[in-house]
Amino acid sequence: MVVVRFQSARQEPPIPVALDPSQRAVVALADGACAAVLGAPGTGKTTTVLELVADRVLGRDWGPDEMVVLTPSRVTATRLRDAIALRLGVPTTGPMARTVNSLAFEIVRDAARAAGTPAPRLVTGGEQDADIAQLLAGAIEDGAIEDGQTVAGPRWPEALGPQVRGLRRFRTELRELMMRATEYDVPPSRLRGLGVATGHPEWVAAADFIDEYLDVVSTARELQFDPAELARFAVAAIDSGQAGERVSRLRLVIVDDLQEATESTLALLRALAGRGIDIIAFGDPDVAANAFRGGEPDALGRLATVLAKPDTATMTLSTAHRQGPALRAFTAVVTGRIGAAAAGTQRAAVAGGIDSAVPIARVEATSPAREWAAIAKVMRQEHLEGGVGWGDMVVIVRSGAQIPVIARALAHAEVPTRTSAGGTALRDDHAARQLLTLVDVGTGRTAMTAALATELLLGPFGGLDRLSLRRLRLALRAEEVAGGGTRAADDLLVEALAAPGRLATIDHRVGRAAEKLANTLSVLGASDGSIEELLWLGWERSGLARSWRDQALGAGITAAEANRNLDGIVALFTAAKRFVERQPGATASTFLDNVLDAEVAEDTLSPQPSDDAVLVTTASGTVGLEFDTVVVAAVQDGVWPNLRLRGSLLGA
Repeated sequence: MVVVRFQSARQEPPIPVALDPSQRAVVALADGACAAVLGAPGTGKTTTVLELVADRVLGRDWGPDEMVVLTPSRVTATRLRDAIALRLGVPTTGPMARTVNSLAFEIVRDAARAAGTPAPRLVTGGEQDADIAQLLAGAIEDGAIEDGQTVAGPRWPEALGPQVRGLRRFRTELRELMMRATEYDVPPSRLRGLGVATGHPEWVAAADFIDEYLDVVSTARELQFDPAELARFAVAAIDSGQAGERVSRLRLVIVDDLQEATESTLALLRALAGRGIDIIAFGDPDVAANAFRGGEPDALGRLATVLAKPDTATMTLSTAHRQGPALRAFTAVVTGRIGAAAAGTQRAAVAGGIDSAVPIARVEATSPAREWAAIAKVMRQEHLEGGVGWGDMVVIVRSGAQIPVIARALAHAEVPTRTSAGGTALRDDHAARQLLTLVDVGTGRTAMTAALATELLLGPFGGLDRLSLRRLRLALRAEEVAGGGTRAADDLLVEALAAPGRLATIDHRVGRAAEKLANTLSVLGASDGSIEELLWLGWERSGLARSWRDQALGAGITAAEANRNLDGIVALFTAAKRFVERQPGATASTFLDNVLDAEVAEDTLSPQPSDDAVLVTTASGTVGLEFDTVVVAAVQDGVWPNLRLRGSLLGA
């Protein structure tokens, strides 16, 4: 575990900010100039973005709709949007900071409106993963592809047999291959030819699969695009002059964290530059975290080539304001071990801050439990002795699978935690899963079994613990024996929950709790409402809203758990609302199929908690964010850093 402490608790910059000479040079760029601005960590890239926008609007009398700031994620776009609004203090016609996908969607939507065609829809990762899984499973069921028989469908290499194709990792790599092919304009026919020419049979099979996928999707989900397709259509609209009023008014596009950009983003910027729109991009190739998803860390260093504008300037921010000499030296040692990505001048930044007493520490532990305890100790010490707010600290882990484990361990150690939005599939969130299971069984999509009855009774909607459940089973069994029956307690539980009124003879708290659950299941089964209405019916009858709210307003482990449960429920209702809006005629069973079978976390537009808590996330979840104390957890030789080449199955 590595702990990094920055200069002091984070402070909001004054308005206006005092810039150093290198920052002022960027702000002073002439109208019509394009530039790539390189900056090491803490050199004030985002601050310079804010002042650049302020200078154009307040100093040069530009209209707010004549520029837009693009960021790689919705979280950073939201933060930057609010910061720009506070800095300018003038009304705007729309958000001045947004994601690349958001801008591409608006361009395609405006083009569709102008052409008189229906508006497009962005397919989510979960929906695409479900479609791919069904097609792969269907091909396996239709015939044995590996037994030498002539069968329809893609002929995957022997190493990619049915068991491999059933894995989530295979589907992830297949989606990545499909997106890279779309970004670089490689149709299935060309991909098939490349596979034959270069000895990659998996590309030939993938090309056949993509053909089948496009046929199915074009029929079932017309005008539905994934992010790569959306960017391609946006580029086509810009090139043809049909991008709408938004693009026609633009004079400047500012891009933050360009090192995370994929080819889709670069193509969109190239098209905008071709329409005479200036591009000023900020970033640091040394902190790129998106390369495994097709990111181009060297985009800043070759921006002039990307935009086809030879006069594009390259500028460097010179002072790392948040780093003292020791921390700056540590950063230089790390960045010196990786490639320059067509840049490197940002590494010469000098320290402009003051080191804390121990800016960098290494903590070793003999087991994961002891490591989590050590992290909790560091966090509490920083909070109590250093005066650092919980929200100014972050724990970075290798993969999303580690996030729930560490977040729960820290919460048990009296450290409030939160996780990044959209990091967990709804079916893997405890509270959301319980409500989904309640509706799933109540509507009859899944038959009640002893295991499901036990899960529901022990969950928040049943309200029993292990001892109470045992008492209920004994009471049911005693009644059965008294009546001369021989059925087991499992069968009696299933019968009791399926027949409201059956538990009326057990005049005890456990019987009343089980009877309440049975009545809820019966009401759900009799309802023909939408999935949103069914979820609300189950949630309202549970009475958990008030109790979890009261717990969340407290402190400690119980409050943290209640907050996580409420976040999961809110995310579930948001997903259900979006499903009903997009597919008003679809049944509740369709939503349950998509969510309960999905292994990809859905993005969410629901409000995120802003409480003072430690963020637990992956490296890519910290892009564009700022913290005072950073713990890099589970740094284990041979495990993390992980130097294994990504995309080893399909070579995306």
